[in-house]
Amino acid sequence: MTARRMATGALVLSACCALSCAATEPELHDNVKQPEWVTKGSGAFEDERGAAFYGVGSVSGISSSQPLGRTIADNQARAQALGLFATFSNTLIISYARTMGAIASEEDEIIHGLHRVVGGKHLERELIIARWEDGGTFCALARIKISDAIAAVAADVNDKAREHIKTHGDEIFREFFLEPIGKVTE
Repeated sequence: MTARRMATGALVLSACCALSCAATEPELHDNVKQPEWVTKGSGAFEDERGAAFYGVGSVSGISSSQPLGRTIADNQARAQALGLFATFSNTLIISYARTMGAIASEEDEIIHGLHRVVGGKHLERELIIARWEDGGTFCALARIKISDAIAAVAADVNDKAREHIKTHGDEIFREFFLEPIGKVTE
């Protein structure tokens, strides 16, 4: 169990280090009515763009430094989304291990494979999709598409695990993570 926790922690840390945030500029809601996602918070939701993990980050009281406030909110939003991704990854591996009757050494091998894949081939998509600012309050919204999450988890595991993850990933997401009334509007 300790090895699994360490691998999951390393997975999240590797993903955080590997992600860049320069690809596209997120939508900015500056001094306008607070978007719904600010109060809805982090979670797994489905909207017109598909199912995804959403992370919301916010910071208040940094009115003197807009770049610092944005950076902190962005990092918190990424951490929230990546935390959900790490839990999802672990759930997929446990599902596979239970279904296949995997022995502990095989489960550890798969977890180490996940660490390598996220550390080396990270999620390629930009995570921050929207920001909202009002005075000294900065908020950011991060998004990881479920299809990207499944592809990242399935990338460097053995063939049996890959097949299980691709076959059951969406089902597991919907059963254990998707909020029943989860629609996100920016």
